[in-house]
Amino acid sequence: MNKNVLRKILRSFRQHISAFDIGILVVGFICLLVFFLFFYRKSETITIRVKVTDQDVLYQRTEPTMWYANRFFVGDKELDALGRTITEIVGIDMFPVDSKHKAVYLDLKVKAVYDTRTKTYSTHGKTLMFGTPMRFNVSKVTFDGFVTEFPGSEKDAGVKIGKATVKALARNLEPSIASAITPGSKILDSNQLLLAEITDVTVTPAEKVTTTDAGDLLLRYDPLYKDALITVDIRTKTVGKDVYIFDNLPLKIGEPLPLHLENVSVPSNIDNRGIPSNLDTKNIFPIIVNFTYGLPAGRQGFRLGQSRDAMGFRYVEAHLQNP
Repeated sequence: MNKNVLRKILRSFRQHISAFDIGILVVGFICLLVFFLFFYRKSETITIRVKVTDQDVLYQRTEPTMWYANRFFVGDKELDALGRTITEIVGIDMFPVDSKHKAVYLDLKVKAVYDTRTKTYSTHGKTLMFGTPMRFNVSKVTFDGFVTEFPGSEKDAGVKIGKATVKALARNLEPSIASAITPGSKILDSNQLLLAEITDVTVTPAEKVTTTDAGDLLLRYDPLYKDALITVDIRTKTVGKDVYIFDNLPLKIGEPLPLHLENVSVPSNIDNRGIPSNLDTKNIFPIIVNFTYGLPAGRQGFRLGQSRDAMGFRYVEAHLQNP
Protein backbone atom coordinates (compact mmCIF):
# COMPACT_ATOMS: atom_id res chain seq x y z
CA MET A 1 0.00 0.00 0.00
CA ASN A 2 2.86 2.31 0.71
CA LYS A 3 4.16 1.74 -2.83
CA ASN A 4 0.81 2.74 -4.29
CA VAL A 5 0.76 5.94 -2.25
CA LEU A 6 4.29 6.81 -3.39
CA ARG A 7 3.35 6.21 -7.04
CA LYS A 8 0.34 8.50 -6.69
CA ILE A 9 2.48 11.25 -5.18
CA LEU A 10 5.08 11.00 -7.95
CA ARG A 11 2.37 10.94 -10.63
CA SER A 12 0.72 14.00 -9.12
CA PHE A 13 4.09 15.78 -8.88
CA ARG A 14 4.85 15.13 -12.57
CA GLN A 15 1.43 16.38 -13.56
CA HIS A 16 1.79 19.67 -11.69
CA ILE A 17 5.45 20.52 -12.48
CA SER A 18 6.59 22.08 -15.73
CA ALA A 19 9.92 22.39 -17.50
CA PHE A 20 10.16 25.95 -16.19
CA ASP A 21 9.83 24.68 -12.62
CA ILE A 22 12.56 22.12 -13.23
CA GLY A 23 14.82 24.89 -14.56
CA ILE A 24 14.18 26.98 -11.44
CA LEU A 25 15.07 24.01 -9.23
CA VAL A 26 18.30 23.38 -11.14
CA VAL A 27 19.32 27.05 -10.95
CA GLY A 28 18.53 27.12 -7.23
CA PHE A 29 20.62 24.01 -6.64
CA ILE A 30 23.56 25.49 -8.55
CA CYS A 31 23.30 28.73 -6.56
CA LEU A 32 23.31 26.81 -3.29
CA LEU A 33 26.33 24.82 -4.43
CA VAL A 34 28.23 27.96 -5.46
CA PHE A 35 27.30 29.67 -2.18
CA PHE A 36 28.57 26.66 -0.23
CA LEU A 37 31.84 26.47 -2.12
CA PHE A 38 32.37 30.24 -1.91
CA PHE A 39 31.86 30.52 1.83
CA TYR A 40 33.14 27.11 2.86
CA ARG A 41 35.39 27.14 5.92
CA LYS A 42 37.46 24.07 6.77
CA SER A 43 38.62 23.47 10.33
CA GLU A 44 42.22 22.27 10.59
CA THR A 45 44.96 21.81 13.15
CA ILE A 46 48.04 23.69 12.01
CA THR A 47 51.41 24.69 13.46
CA ILE A 48 52.42 28.33 13.66
CA ARG A 49 55.40 30.15 15.15
CA VAL A 50 55.07 33.25 17.30
CA LYS A 51 57.63 35.54 18.87
CA VAL A 52 56.85 36.35 22.48
CA THR A 53 56.76 40.08 23.27
CA ASP A 54 56.10 42.24 26.28
CA GLN A 55 52.41 42.37 27.22
CA ASP A 56 52.43 46.15 27.60
CA VAL A 57 51.67 47.67 24.19
CA LEU A 58 54.09 50.52 24.91
CA TYR A 59 56.94 48.02 25.28
CA GLN A 60 55.84 45.45 22.72
CA ARG A 61 59.21 45.52 20.96
CA THR A 62 61.08 44.45 24.08
CA GLU A 63 62.07 40.88 24.83
CA PRO A 64 60.62 38.96 27.81
CA THR A 65 62.68 38.82 30.99
CA MET A 66 64.62 35.70 31.95
CA TRP A 67 62.24 34.57 34.69
CA TYR A 68 59.21 35.12 32.43
CA ALA A 69 60.76 33.23 29.51
CA ASN A 70 61.53 30.24 31.73
CA ARG A 71 57.80 29.72 32.42
CA PHE A 72 57.20 28.14 29.01
CA PHE A 73 57.40 24.40 28.49
CA VAL A 74 56.51 21.96 25.71
CA GLY A 75 53.10 20.37 26.21
CA ASP A 76 51.40 23.31 27.92
CA LYS A 77 47.88 23.77 26.53
CA GLU A 78 45.07 26.27 26.20
CA LEU A 79 41.55 24.86 26.52
CA ASP A 80 38.17 26.22 25.45
CA ALA A 81 34.99 26.27 27.54
CA LEU A 82 34.27 22.63 26.63
CA GLY A 83 37.71 21.42 27.68
CA ARG A 84 38.96 20.95 24.13
CA THR A 85 42.56 21.82 23.26
CA ILE A 86 42.77 24.89 21.04
CA THR A 87 46.46 25.72 21.54
CA GLU A 88 49.43 23.56 22.49
CA ILE A 89 53.11 24.46 22.77
CA VAL A 90 55.02 21.91 20.67
CA GLY A 91 58.40 23.62 20.39
CA ILE A 92 60.47 26.32 22.10
CA ASP A 93 63.47 28.25 20.76
CA MET A 94 65.03 30.77 23.11
CA PHE A 95 68.40 32.37 23.66
CA PRO A 96 69.65 35.30 25.74
CA VAL A 97 69.98 38.72 24.15
CA ASP A 98 71.41 40.35 27.27
CA SER A 99 71.79 39.57 30.95
CA LYS A 100 68.10 40.08 31.71
CA HIS A 101 66.14 39.19 28.59
CA LYS A 102 65.69 36.31 26.17
CA ALA A 103 64.38 36.07 22.64
CA VAL A 104 61.60 33.46 22.74
CA TYR A 105 59.98 31.74 19.76
CA LEU A 106 57.17 29.25 20.32
CA ASP A 107 55.87 26.62 17.90
CA LEU A 108 52.14 26.34 18.58
CA LYS A 109 49.66 23.75 17.38
CA VAL A 110 46.36 25.63 17.04
CA LYS A 111 42.83 25.00 15.85
CA ALA A 112 42.37 27.15 12.76
CA VAL A 113 39.78 27.72 10.06
CA TYR A 114 40.85 27.79 6.41
CA ASP A 115 39.03 30.21 4.11
CA THR A 116 39.00 28.72 0.61
CA ARG A 117 38.00 32.07 -0.88
CA THR A 118 40.88 34.15 0.52
CA LYS A 119 43.19 31.15 1.02
CA THR A 120 44.03 32.29 4.56
CA TYR A 121 43.89 30.75 8.02
CA SER A 122 42.29 32.33 11.05
CA THR A 123 42.44 31.42 14.73
CA HIS A 124 41.51 33.12 17.99
CA GLY A 125 39.39 35.49 15.92
CA LYS A 126 42.29 36.82 13.85
CA THR A 127 43.62 36.16 10.36
CA LEU A 128 47.05 34.57 10.39
CA MET A 129 49.49 36.91 8.67
CA PHE A 130 53.07 37.87 9.40
CA GLY A 131 53.02 40.33 12.30
CA THR A 132 49.51 39.53 13.53
CA PRO A 133 49.48 40.27 17.30
CA MET A 134 47.80 37.59 19.40
CA ARG A 135 47.29 36.71 23.05
CA PHE A 136 47.35 33.13 24.32
CA ASN A 137 46.32 31.78 27.70
CA VAL A 138 47.97 28.43 28.27
CA SER A 139 47.59 26.74 31.64
CA LYS A 140 50.78 28.12 33.19
CA VAL A 141 51.27 31.55 31.62
CA THR A 142 49.51 34.27 29.64
CA PHE A 143 51.57 35.81 26.87
CA ASP A 144 51.41 38.10 23.88
CA GLY A 145 53.23 37.50 20.65
CA PHE A 146 53.13 38.16 16.94
CA VAL A 147 53.00 35.58 14.18
CA THR A 148 56.24 34.94 12.30
CA GLU A 149 55.47 31.68 10.48
CA PHE A 150 52.32 29.86 9.36
CA PRO A 151 51.49 27.31 6.64
CA GLY A 152 52.65 28.67 3.31
CA SER A 153 54.61 31.61 4.71
CA GLU A 154 57.97 29.96 4.04
CA LYS A 155 57.50 30.42 0.29
CA ASP A 156 57.28 34.22 0.58
CA ALA A 157 59.76 34.83 3.39
CA GLY A 158 62.94 34.51 1.33
CA VAL A 159 64.99 33.89 4.47
CA LYS A 160 68.39 32.25 4.00
CA ILE A 161 70.41 30.81 6.86
CA GLY A 162 74.18 31.07 6.63
CA LYS A 163 77.36 31.68 8.59
CA ALA A 164 79.65 34.68 8.94
CA THR A 165 83.09 35.18 10.41
CA VAL A 166 83.02 38.33 12.51
CA LYS A 167 85.86 40.25 14.13
CA ALA A 168 84.84 42.44 17.06
CA LEU A 169 86.95 44.71 19.24
CA ALA A 170 86.37 44.92 23.00
CA ARG A 171 88.28 47.78 24.62
CA ASN A 172 89.54 48.52 28.13
CA LEU A 173 88.99 45.11 29.67
CA GLU A 174 90.28 43.98 33.02
CA PRO A 175 93.14 41.48 32.48
CA SER A 176 91.17 38.72 34.20
CA ILE A 177 88.22 39.34 31.91
CA ALA A 178 90.34 39.38 28.76
CA SER A 179 91.99 36.09 29.71
CA ALA A 180 88.57 34.49 30.32
CA ILE A 181 87.50 35.06 26.70
CA THR A 182 88.86 31.88 25.17
CA PRO A 183 88.59 30.18 21.76
CA GLY A 184 86.04 27.39 21.76
CA SER A 185 83.47 29.26 23.86
CA LYS A 186 80.02 28.71 22.34
CA ILE A 187 76.57 30.22 22.43
CA LEU A 188 73.72 27.73 22.11
CA ASP A 189 69.98 28.18 22.08
CA SER A 190 67.54 26.14 24.16
CA ASN A 191 67.66 23.31 21.59
CA GLN A 192 71.48 23.18 21.63
CA LEU A 193 71.69 24.78 18.18
CA LEU A 194 75.04 26.51 17.74
CA LEU A 195 74.54 30.26 17.32
CA ALA A 196 78.11 31.48 17.71
CA GLU A 197 81.56 30.17 18.54
CA ILE A 198 84.71 32.10 19.39
CA THR A 199 87.53 30.83 17.17
CA ASP A 200 90.34 33.25 18.02
CA VAL A 201 91.17 35.95 20.55
CA THR A 202 94.05 38.42 20.32
CA VAL A 203 94.70 40.34 23.54
CA THR A 204 96.89 43.47 23.47
CA PRO A 205 97.51 46.36 25.86
CA ALA A 206 94.64 48.83 25.66
CA GLU A 207 95.26 51.76 23.35
CA LYS A 208 94.80 55.20 24.83
CA VAL A 209 95.16 58.69 23.43
CA THR A 210 97.04 61.15 25.61
CA THR A 211 97.63 64.87 25.21
CA THR A 212 100.94 66.60 25.79
CA ASP A 213 101.34 70.06 27.29
CA ALA A 214 101.76 71.37 23.77
CA GLY A 215 98.40 69.91 22.75
CA ASP A 216 99.80 67.07 20.67
CA LEU A 217 97.89 63.79 20.61
CA LEU A 218 99.87 60.66 21.28
CA LEU A 219 98.87 57.02 21.10
CA ARG A 220 99.96 55.13 24.19
CA TYR A 221 99.34 51.70 25.70
CA ASP A 222 97.69 51.22 29.07
CA PRO A 223 99.87 49.25 31.52
CA LEU A 224 96.82 47.49 33.02
CA TYR A 225 93.76 47.32 30.79
CA LYS A 226 93.53 45.17 27.66
CA ASP A 227 91.96 45.31 24.23
CA ALA A 228 90.65 42.04 22.78
CA LEU A 229 90.11 41.39 19.09
CA ILE A 230 87.63 38.51 19.03
CA THR A 231 86.98 36.32 15.99
CA VAL A 232 83.57 34.65 16.00
CA ASP A 233 81.85 32.23 13.64
CA ILE A 234 78.23 33.23 13.89
CA ARG A 235 74.94 32.03 12.44
CA THR A 236 73.28 34.56 10.13
CA LYS A 237 69.85 35.15 8.67
CA THR A 238 69.65 36.92 5.31
CA VAL A 239 66.43 38.63 4.21
CA GLY A 240 66.83 40.24 0.81
CA LYS A 241 70.09 42.20 1.02
CA ASP A 242 70.04 42.56 4.81
CA VAL A 243 72.00 40.21 7.05
CA TYR A 244 71.02 39.69 10.70
CA ILE A 245 72.51 37.90 13.67
CA PHE A 246 70.97 36.90 17.00
CA ASP A 247 67.40 37.25 15.84
CA ASN A 248 67.22 40.86 14.64
CA LEU A 249 70.61 42.57 15.05
CA PRO A 250 72.00 43.88 11.74
CA LEU A 251 75.44 42.64 10.76
CA LYS A 252 77.17 45.95 10.12
CA ILE A 253 80.42 47.66 10.97
CA GLY A 254 80.05 49.59 14.22
CA GLU A 255 77.17 47.54 15.61
CA PRO A 256 77.65 45.96 19.06
CA LEU A 257 78.08 42.20 19.11
CA PRO A 258 76.33 40.78 22.20
CA LEU A 259 78.06 37.53 23.11
CA HIS A 260 76.37 36.05 26.15
CA LEU A 261 78.98 33.77 27.73
CA GLU A 262 78.46 32.00 31.02
CA ASN A 263 81.95 32.55 32.37
CA VAL A 264 82.56 36.16 31.36
CA SER A 265 81.30 39.44 32.80
CA VAL A 266 82.61 42.66 31.27
CA PRO A 267 81.55 46.31 31.11
CA SER A 268 78.92 46.41 28.40
CA ASN A 269 78.61 50.12 27.75
CA ILE A 270 80.31 53.49 27.96
CA ASP A 271 78.93 56.25 30.16
CA ASN A 272 78.59 59.88 29.09
CA ARG A 273 82.16 60.61 30.21
CA GLY A 274 83.57 57.92 27.93
CA ILE A 275 84.44 55.70 30.89
CA PRO A 276 83.37 52.04 30.86
CA SER A 277 80.64 51.46 33.42
CA ASN A 278 81.03 48.19 35.34
CA LEU A 279 77.70 46.47 35.02
CA ASP A 280 76.91 43.28 36.84
CA THR A 281 76.29 41.29 33.67
CA LYS A 282 77.60 38.30 31.77
CA ASN A 283 77.72 39.92 28.37
CA ILE A 284 80.42 41.01 25.99
CA PHE A 285 79.47 43.95 23.82
CA PRO A 286 82.50 44.50 21.60
CA ILE A 287 82.06 46.50 18.42
CA ILE A 288 82.10 44.75 15.03
CA VAL A 289 85.12 45.87 13.00
CA ASN A 290 85.27 43.17 10.33
CA PHE A 291 83.07 40.47 8.85
CA THR A 292 82.93 38.16 5.87
CA TYR A 293 80.08 35.93 4.80
CA GLY A 294 79.20 33.84 1.79
CA LEU A 295 77.00 35.18 -0.98
CA PRO A 296 75.42 33.40 -3.95
CA ALA A 297 77.61 33.13 -7.04
CA GLY A 298 77.45 36.14 -9.33
CA ARG A 299 76.75 38.65 -6.58
CA GLN A 300 79.25 41.07 -5.15
CA GLY A 301 80.20 41.27 -1.53
CA PHE A 302 82.43 43.32 0.73
CA ARG A 303 85.84 42.28 1.91
CA LEU A 304 86.31 44.26 5.07
CA GLY A 305 89.62 44.97 6.77
CA GLN A 306 91.12 47.42 9.20
CA SER A 307 94.13 49.71 8.84
CA ARG A 308 95.72 52.56 10.71
CA ASP A 309 95.87 56.18 9.68
CA ALA A 310 98.84 58.48 10.20
CA MET A 311 97.89 59.03 13.84
CA GLY A 312 97.79 55.32 14.54
CA PHE A 313 94.01 55.09 14.90
CA ARG A 314 92.12 52.16 13.44
CA TYR A 315 89.71 52.76 10.64
CA VAL A 316 87.71 50.42 8.44
CA GLU A 317 88.23 49.79 4.74
CA ALA A 318 85.67 48.08 2.51
CA HIS A 319 86.89 46.52 -0.73
CA LEU A 320 84.38 45.28 -3.30
CA GLN A 321 85.16 41.82 -4.55
CA ASN A 322 83.58 38.93 -6.42
CA PRO A 323 83.30 35.83 -4.20
